[in-house]
Amino acid sequence: MHRINVRLLKKFGQLTMSYQRFTILVTFYFLYSCARLEVAPQKAARVSDKSVWIDEGSTSGFKEALDNTISSLKKSNKRNIQLGKSRISKSVYLKSLLALKSCSKTKRSYITFIEKYFEAHTVYGKDHWGEILMTSYYEPVLKGSKNKTSKYSTAILAPPKNLVEIKLNQFENGDYGLESLPKKSMSAQVTTSKAGQKQITPLPSRKEIDFNGALKNKNLEIVYADPIDTFFLHIQGSGIVELASGEEIRLGYAAQNGRKYEAIGKFMKDKIKPHEMSMQKIEEVLRSEGKTYTKSIFSKNPSYVFFQKLKGRSQTTLGTEVTDLRTIAVDDRYFPLGLLAHISYPIPDTPPEKLTKKSPRKEHFVFAQDTGGAIKGPGRADLFWGRGEKAKQLAGKMRHPAKLYFFLPKKATTENLDSLYCKN
Repeated sequence: MHRINVRLLKKFGQLTMSYQRFTILVTFYFLYSCARLEVAPQKAARVSDKSVWIDEGSTSGFKEALDNTISSLKKSNKRNIQLGKSRISKSVYLKSLLALKSCSKTKRSYITFIEKYFEAHTVYGKDHWGEILMTSYYEPVLKGSKNKTSKYSTAILAPPKNLVEIKLNQFENGDYGLESLPKKSMSAQVTTSKAGQKQITPLPSRKEIDFNGALKNKNLEIVYADPIDTFFLHIQGSGIVELASGEEIRLGYAAQNGRKYEAIGKFMKDKIKPHEMSMQKIEEVLRSEGKTYTKSIFSKNPSYVFFQKLKGRSQTTLGTEVTDLRTIAVDDRYFPLGLLAHISYPIPDTPPEKLTKKSPRKEHFVFAQDTGGAIKGPGRADLFWGRGEKAKQLAGKMRHPAKLYFFLPKKATTENLDSLYCKN
């Protein structure tokens, strides 16, 4: 990801900024990835001749993800859906999903409908068409307290009241002398200069917040948890904190401090061999090395996430709740959120370096509902695995080559949508 020059912010000091929170899911990754467009979006997908599909996921999960996607697309202001060179109106795409919903009483019925009326598009992947690098994320469950203790010493914070989102892409033209900005938007804060003028300045870094008390006494504390557990909560972007009383506090992403995300794994290569790098191994080293080491490593990642309380499950960028093994995060510069997709991947228990053609695989339909700080380019996707310790173990191991396809209704389908609705 590219650096944002702090001097750039000064150019926006006298401008009126949007107060809508910048929503992005920060996900776990170990290698540095660049935000520059590697290939034009129109070349990121092409029509595939693959027409037979397997779905090993639950039927209830498919229906849930489909319903959530439909509900969110109805509220979306998007007018068109573009995938590679293919383009249809959102209303037509939405109608095709509604027809699919009416024909999804059983797994066999929705697979048959997709095979008959939808057309697959393969993606421009890592080394060749169709293959991507897939990681996973999950919903962590932490132990915590409403009050700070020696064990639960790190605060999980709500966004500062002066946080704003800078719509960088709206300044990307000749009028402002700014071109090819690496981000569409970023978070900052409104402050007042000594002269009394409103200005946009950077939010404090992780080190400044967690270790120097930059946001102390601002009444932003939601709950307290273990420092290492809290750090991984920031990476996942959502989770649940269990209190000693049995009460659960559900937390979801609210905002980010606008700072560059640094994967801490690259600063731990003296402790962890490359082929051993995993979320579990990183946590093991952090806990064994002690507080001083942990503080130095955490301080190398200036990115900081703010949270909000949720009533339901974690929210995606599309606005849906996550669905186990049916939600994926993609780079929405290439693939519009709301797209039906299909993935095929090795099970996480098989390390990437030990994969063979006979390694067991899993495949099922998913929906592109989310985005992530590490999910950049057409050759990346992040699968939501679920909640709790088991999901954590699987998601932490997942960094595997996978096959990814997206779907749009066939042209003949769009011309006869009214006749495709099933009468269940």
